[in-house]
Amino acid sequence: MKIVVQKFGGTSVATAENREYVLKKVQQALEQGFSPVVVVSAMGRKGDAYATDTLIDTLKSANLSVHNREMDMMMCCGEILSACVMAATLQKAGIKAIALTGGQAGIVTDSEYGSAHIKNIRTSHLLKVLEDGMVPVVCGFQGMTENKGNFTTLGRGGSDTTAVALAAGMSFAQDLATVTELYNNAATTLNSGEKDNALAAFNDALAKAEALGEEGQEIADNCKGVIPSLALSIAKDLVKANNFDSAITKLNEAKEIATKFDAADVISEIAGLLPQVLMSKGNNLLTAAKDYAGAAAI
Repeated sequence: MKIVVQKFGGTSVATAENREYVLKKVQQALEQGFSPVVVVSAMGRKGDAYATDTLIDTLKSANLSVHNREMDMMMCCGEILSACVMAATLQKAGIKAIALTGGQAGIVTDSEYGSAHIKNIRTSHLLKVLEDGMVPVVCGFQGMTENKGNFTTLGRGGSDTTAVALAAGMSFAQDLATVTELYNNAATTLNSGEKDNALAAFNDALAKAEALGEEGQEIADNCKGVIPSLALSIAKDLVKANNFDSAITKLNEAKEIATKFDAADVISEIAGLLPQVLMSKGNNLLTAAKDYAGAAAI
């Protein structure tokens, strides 16, 4: 899925004529194979009916000392109106669209009303919307607190912040999905008996999971739990096939891997198996090849 975040400011969504321009941009993205995420600001500028400054003035006319929580809630109304109108415009053109608040889009903030900081981007719902073939129209400039779900605003320029944060969050979510798929493919390959290919696939998944840091830790740990025993299993198959030279090489490689991942049980098994393989190789040289010098060298 190719995701593109399209951000449109207040003047771009202020009139029906301008919203037609936004509609064309969304249609172009869809035609090019993208899954667009539309981020909108409140409609218009100061003096316009639904502009942020107008909403602020309306609330202050009732109480100049209004609490910051209620001020943020009021300011969020501008983007909600804008998202609903823009989603309706897309729907009229036959596009499956849905309006989402910042919180519904997964933007979680602290409770610094008026200039909240983003703490987390939870993209699971947004990804589900995209997977269902819908175009989310997200309210810019806003998020929600983690515990109580209160509206918060991100300060001036907050819609740009929303667009950048969602783009980063969606990219990261796709990376995590890719790593998960790599791990699952590795497991499937192992179940089919292709041990060498599975080992390479688990190592690939491990490298990419570690690059994700804390979010990829679970998959990385799972890979580390599989790789040492899988490397040992490959070596043991070579022992069974009497391919002693390759088996010794693979056992030493497995020992290095097990040491790296602190797999004590695998290290212990290799320590017991390696002398037996060396002995078997020597016996093979004596009985099959009559290579007394080679057997003595072992």
